[in-house]
Amino acid sequence: MGDVTYFAHLLHSCNDLHLGRQIHARIHEIPSLGSHLYLSNLLVLMYGRCGSVKNAQEVFDSISYPNDFSWNIMLGVYSQNGHLQEAKNTFDRMPNPNAMILIGVFPDSFTFSSVLAACSHGGLLKNGTKLFVLLSGEHQVTPHVEHYSSMVDIYSRVGLVTEAQELIDMMPFFPQPETLRALLNACRIQKQLFRASAEWLDLDSNSCVSLSNIYK
Repeated sequence: MGDVTYFAHLLHSCNDLHLGRQIHARIHEIPSLGSHLYLSNLLVLMYGRCGSVKNAQEVFDSISYPNDFSWNIMLGVYSQNGHLQEAKNTFDRMPNPNAMILIGVFPDSFTFSSVLAACSHGGLLKNGTKLFVLLSGEHQVTPHVEHYSSMVDIYSRVGLVTEAQELIDMMPFFPQPETLRALLNACRIQKQLFRASAEWLDLDSNSCVSLSNIYK
């Protein structure tokens, strides 16, 4: 257990790819640690943090029975490093709901945040909409503000301003500034008026600039 704690500490604090690979090699020199799930998850996380998606994927693929943390970390690595299609493909590889119950793997709020963020950055309307429906339907995950924000961004990126505004209207949260800016920018591009609710008018300076640009 001492070795696990020691290497876990090293991996948590490692931000250098060369050093990370040395730590990885040292772990594999100890037979009892080579396939340790906790350390494998931390290796995926470390490689993603250091920008080596290839190494992260190799470690993930070597895990015989990835748990929910494994899937979420890999999805996060792809999303944070701009590998949008790979994030979507990895989500599609997750076990189906019936199999998830048997092996104890469940997509959670973080899972959907990572994949919706990838869809948002890629403007993937069809995929994003399907995931948003699955979120609270088949997988029974309560949508959080970041999930709504990603969907607003997706609608805004593809020019569906009305749909974006309607989703903001139905959000059970106050919209985040970046969410409003995405919508405001879409309004500017589409030359559409922004139908702001009264409580939205307390915007930050960047949002006010976006709002003023609509009327130029």
